[in-house]
Amino acid sequence: MSSAEQPHPIVVQLEAIEGRLGRIEKALGIEEKPKTFIRKRTMVLVFVALLFASGLMYVVNYVLNTLFEALPV
Repeated sequence: MSSAEQPHPIVVQLEAIEGRLGRIEKALGIEEKPKTFIRKRTMVLVFVALLFASGLMYVVNYVLNTLFEALPV
């Protein structure tokens, strides 16, 4: 290989350091991409619980309104 095709020695050293750091991060369990704060399953569970609660409140409101309408004035 000619000298034009060979990477600069500093670039070679930086790539070696990055490789070592990558292995250290992998050993420590540090990942590149950050984990989401709330898992998707938890978000779906909260959404379903809110839907259920809103439906329950609608039914309670309907029942109470019909009961109070039946009261004599």
